[in-house]
Amino acid sequence: MAKAITNNGEIVEVDDDVMGIVSEIHDRWPDLTVRYLDPDRFPDLTDSPYIIVDSQGRKVMGVWELNRSVINQLALRDKSARELHQLVTREEEKAKKEREAAKREDREEAKDIMLHVFKSPKGTYSFKNDHDEKVVIDDSK
Repeated sequence: MAKAITNNGEIVEVDDDVMGIVSEIHDRWPDLTVRYLDPDRFPDLTDSPYIIVDSQGRKVMGVWELNRSVINQLALRDKSARELHQLVTREEEKAKKEREAAKREDREEAKDIMLHVFKSPKGTYSFKNDHDEKVVIDDSK
């Protein structure tokens, strides 16, 4: 049995297995805290006695038993968050590449128009823009 200090300063005995899980949670996820609400002290309580909260005090999960499955659930939570982050990052990169390709295409089109304008022997040159409006370039003015 390990000894632990409660929030109100009492020293209590805690099973080694439970203390090991609490220590591992603290080591792997320093922003998480395990809280315990004694069901004997609050018999009308129907919530799980172990509550894991983040650094903001938000409940991450509640469990009835502190065992290896809690570590596995937290690890899955991390894995899901990483996969979601990777998916969002990939989609952002894809959208960025599409925007860059569209800009590159617009620049190439503008470059092509300007080359035709400079090569044209006439004093005026006309073309339709993206809004289907006629644009006239006149070098005589």
